[in-house]
Formats: sequence, structure tokens, C-alpha cells
Amino acid sequence: MLWWMVAAAAAAVCAVEFGHLSHFTWWTTLQFYGYAVLKCMGWGARYELTYMIQAAFVVVSVVAMSGLHCTVLTDAAEQYGYWYMPLNFGIHYLPLLIAIAGREVHPNPLGQSALAVGWIALYVFRLDAAHVYGCTVAPGAVRVVALLCVAPLVAAAFTSLCCLGGQRRDPTLYFAVGGTARHGSNHRDAY
Repeated sequence: MLWWMVAAAAAAVCAVEFGHLSHFTWWTTLQFYGYAVLKCMGWGARYELTYMIQAAFVVVSVVAMSGLHCTVLTDAAEQYGYWYMPLNFGIHYLPLLIAIAGREVHPNPLGQSALAVGWIALYVFRLDAAHVYGCTVAPGAVRVVALLCVAPLVAAAFTSLCCLGGQRRDPTLYFAVGGTARHGSNHRDAY
């Protein structure tokens, strides 16, 4: 529990000190704060999948922006110098790794996934991400690509959800019966 309090404090400090709410990374940093607080209270599983899908979306987006040579990344590299790589890792990749390391079986995976997709859609339709991040792409391309990336991220999150606890679970069976049937069994009892 102490670890989650430290993680929540670090996320809050980073968001206040460096955050730009026109960047989705900072939306997820604030959500990591909320997620860490929920973990401290024992309620983290209620929001965990929502957070992990969005954090995975951030990772995919940063990789794509690197490939597109978006100015936000080159400007940050110039501004932070040799601190750029550790800061980039700490803000974009580390929170997702922390969430994966502390993951639990998620209640209501479909609802959590829908909420994550909703947050991503709200962002991509609210702001012109190509302009915000300094990417030279066709107008509207970021919206199309962002929403096409969501489906694979949701599938990946579902797959990881089905493989928790060292016990491989059939995702089709797991979700077909509302996430309650054990793999290889016709019984309907909770994980």
C-alpha cells in the first residue's frame, strides 16, 4: 500500500509541475494518480483496466510520434537534454508497467474498456492532436489512426486479463459468460 501512495504522490507532482492538459499523456498521468489512490483503498481493480488501456494507447502513440518525427518529442529532447530519455520513460512507459505489475482480475471488463475508449475518443475529437504534437499528417488522420488503435489495445488488455494468476484462461469462454466461468469448466463461480 505504501508503494501505491508513493506512486500517487509522484504522479500528482509530475502532473502539476510539467503537465499540459492538451496532451493525452497528462490526462493519463492524472488518471494514474486516481488509480493509485484507488489501489491504496483496495478498489484499484474497478478502474485498472480502464487505466491500462489508456496507458497502452499512450505508449503506442509515443512510438508512432517518434516515427513521424513530431516536434513535441524533438523539442522535449532539446529542452531536457540527457534527462530526456529517463523522463520520457518515466512519464510514458513506467506507469503502465507499474499497473501491469500490480494487476488484478477486473470486475466489469466491458464497462471498463468502454470507459477507456470513451476517454480516448473524447480526447481525439476535442483537440487537434496533429497540431498539439507538431505532427505533419493529413487533417483528421490522427483521429482515424487513434480510433483504429483502440481495438487492438482493448484486445491485448482482454488477453492479459484472461491470463492472470498464472492460469491460462480462454478469453472467449471468459467473456462469453460475463467473466465468471472457469476455463475448462461449466461452473459459474467467481474468480
